[in-house]
Amino acid sequence: MKSIQAAVLGVTIAAMLVAGCSKDSTSSNPSTPSTTTPPIAGTWTVISGPPGLKHLHFKDDNTFLFLNQRDYGLRDVTAGIYQVSGGTVDLGNNQYPSLYAYTLKNDTLTLYTPSVSITTFRNAAAPADTQWVRPAGVIDSITAPTDEATDISINNTTMWYGNAYASNHLYRIDLVSRAVDSSLDVTVDAWALEWDGTHLWASSDGSDAIYQINTSTGATVFTSKSMGAWIQGIAWDGSSLWCTSANESSLYRYNPATDAILATYRLNTQPSGAAFAGGYLYLCVNGVINKCTTAPFAVVNAWYLPGSSIFGIAFDGASFWVTTSLERGARIYKVSLP
Repeated sequence: MKSIQAAVLGVTIAAMLVAGCSKDSTSSNPSTPSTTTPPIAGTWTVISGPPGLKHLHFKDDNTFLFLNQRDYGLRDVTAGIYQVSGGTVDLGNNQYPSLYAYTLKNDTLTLYTPSVSITTFRNAAAPADTQWVRPAGVIDSITAPTDEATDISINNTTMWYGNAYASNHLYRIDLVSRAVDSSLDVTVDAWALEWDGTHLWASSDGSDAIYQINTSTGATVFTSKSMGAWIQGIAWDGSSLWCTSANESSLYRYNPATDAILATYRLNTQPSGAAFAGGYLYLCVNGVINKCTTAPFAVVNAWYLPGSSIFGIAFDGASFWVTTSLERGARIYKVSLP
């Protein structure tokens, strides 16, 4: 089951493009920027290509950004370093080479492999990456209690952190003292947690249900009806729980009082953590926070944390906290969303 969880953290348009390349392709090393302006430098709007890919930014310093937009306007950004050599563009790195042939005729740029083709036109009016997804500001940070990033929840000054595969207990972090209490043994492997004002809810491994947990004994006292498998995030709006399913690429609005699913949104991308604040649903998608209205369900803003992939999110009444996945493990940040 863990293979699905690992896949969630790496789902980007870049990964889709890499899949179209032969492993035998010879790739240049894009880690060394060119000393001349690359011929494809500029901003490009996609005419045709992989679903969700909207704009390409190839910058003079050999960095690139792909601006992606999913169903309901959900946004994310794929970033990296590129290098042009002859008639090819290398968008990869030493681990995941991705070499594409390209043609540039007038203001039309086409990138292609035997199985992927992207046709774009030069568009100076394409949105800037900082308009598409804004950078979040770091206010504070805490070392995560495990190497796995999970969704989180906050009750007053207590942060609940999931156990995932790390242990048989949940983690309670005191946001004042930063002390970690790991005494609550549970029978779930929680990737998502949410406090609804009275009860603690958790997901478990690849299950399609959520579980109400007794915070004194750790016992499971209620199991919801089935939703989608691999629930990565849970958010409480005051009357309903919003649950994300990575396996079904869906979002569910669930009423715990009646054990009923009130609405299902097919996102066609894998969401993770979720939080509700100020009447908005904050949804983590491919490492980016999307701020969404719920009636109708639509994105109104988006943020990323430079150098990190955001997995979980919670609101403490004044500020947001996020969990991030890094090569060296997980970390918790208190952030501003300007």
